[in-house]
Amino acid sequence: MPNNLEIFAAIISIVAIIWFFVFIAIAVILFILGKPRKGFNNFKLSTIAVPLFFIGLIIGSYAQVNRPGMSEKEKKENEEIIENINKNQLQAEKEYQEAEEARRSEVENALRLPEQRKETAETVDYEELQGNLHHYIGSYMKFRGEIRNMSPSESFTSLELYLLDEPNHVIIVEFPGPVSNNNGEIVTVYGNIGSVSTKDEGGNHQFVPGLSADIIE
Repeated sequence: MPNNLEIFAAIISIVAIIWFFVFIAIAVILFILGKPRKGFNNFKLSTIAVPLFFIGLIIGSYAQVNRPGMSEKEKKENEEIIENINKNQLQAEKEYQEAEEARRSEVENALRLPEQRKETAETVDYEELQGNLHHYIGSYMKFRGEIRNMSPSESFTSLELYLLDEPNHVIIVEFPGPVSNNNGEIVTVYGNIGSVSTKDEGGNHQFVPGLSADIIE
């Protein structure tokens, strides 16, 4: 039977999970309704659930280790389990913070005027980008290159941008709407970095850099 401390820990964790999904849902609805600032505020509120959830896990782990009547062997085994849990928690917190920073940067950038967004754009070598793609996901960047294989549709335009400085490398670009430029034109593209699944020459799946563009000039 769980003791009072374990029950308390479970309640904290459950409240944290409900809190997170409720505020995320509200944020999404507000973004859809065209209220990005309010949506971003609710998104920030949702992040409170993360430390709260881990506090619940830590309290629950402590309660299990110190449960009355346990043998020394059981306590030692539980301590090892908790140590692994704590390591995983630290890694999860780090990954969550990185993802949160990327989302926050993307939202803040969306609220800026085009000229302001352009001033914040980063540049990076393709090899560095490809080799550390997970680190750059969500970053706002710019690339200059030649448009090829442009495929317009009703909702978005997909194109391949062959980089001028690195002509052997291509950025897959998606733009939300029609593009006034044509294949063969040299343009500068601004947007958030993502990843696109493609196949290499051997038919194996691989992830390459993609760009969700908001400015093409």
